[in-house]
Amino acid sequence: MIWMIRALLISIFVLFTVKPLTAHAGGWLVVTLDSLPEVISGQEATIGFMVRQHGHTPLAGQKAQVELIHQGSGERRVVPAQDSGPTGHYTARLLLPKDGIWEWKIRVWAEHPMPALQVRSSGGYEANTADLAPEPNKSVSTTSVIENTLIWPLTAIVVATAVMWRSRRVLRRSIMALSDWQRPV
Repeated sequence: MIWMIRALLISIFVLFTVKPLTAHAGGWLVVTLDSLPEVISGQEATIGFMVRQHGHTPLAGQKAQVELIHQGSGERRVVPAQDSGPTGHYTARLLLPKDGIWEWKIRVWAEHPMPALQVRSSGGYEANTADLAPEPNKSVSTTSVIENTLIWPLTAIVVATAVMWRSRRVLRRSIMALSDWQRPV
């Protein structure tokens, strides 16, 4: 009976420790914008960005998407990004129908929030995007996969330790009960 409990605990430990760490093998990445684009409602704009694993190695061949949400109406757009140019460089072509502020993020492995886009209307509405624009070629967002998956192994260790500690007390009581039962009277 005890060996079954230990086997179960080891299986749970391996499941919660190994699976999350292998799911995102490679650690973390950095998404760097080429520049914050000037976006006018109803006109196409292109966003370019680099994806670097561990902040250094350009990473190509990833499924990258740009998700935009209009702050006023909640309208949501998801635009795929394609490999273009040097290794690890992606572009997405945007066509936003409404002026105003659009919150957006780039998804590659995880979500990377970006500074808000101030979309001007094609009728001459002027928006000040200088305050929102990051410096070109500066890192805008990083996401550590290790931070997101570290909770699983720690939880598994705590649960396994608690169950094994409890099992040790139960085992000791069982042995004591058996030894009392086998004593000659």
